Amino acid sequence: MAGADAHRILVVDDEPDIGRLIGLVATSIGYAVRLENDGHRFADAYHEFAPHVIMLDLTMPGVDGIECLRFLAAARAETDILLMSGFDERMLEAARRLASAQGLKVAGIVPKPIDMASLERKLDQLRAAS
Repeated sequence: MAGADAHRILVVDDEPDIGRLIGLVATSIGYAVRLENDGHRFADAYHEFAPHVIMLDLTMPGVDGIECLRFLAAARAETDILLMSGFDERMLEAARRLASAQGLKVAGIVPKPIDMASLERKLDQLRAAS
């Protein structure tokens, strides 16, 4: 289990199995992980957990990833953000541009299905860079 000084990742995905799988990958390389499968809990989770990295699904029912990005922009978040979605990569790229234009730090886009080896490398790079 990750210690108190571990890098923290908040995984927000309405599919609990995907969140748990991402959590296993992140935990294996030293991250402390918090999973949220409801966008309505995002703001509270962000404030309570103070993540170094947020992995955010763009397409969730109710409060979606775009609304979460708006919250982060209003909060002037400096957290690394990884955007993910099962939709077309053009949607991911448009969301990246929107987030970047709002001053957010988009560290990458992750199409679904997720290549877990690639995700592990990206998370490792983010941890090493901070």
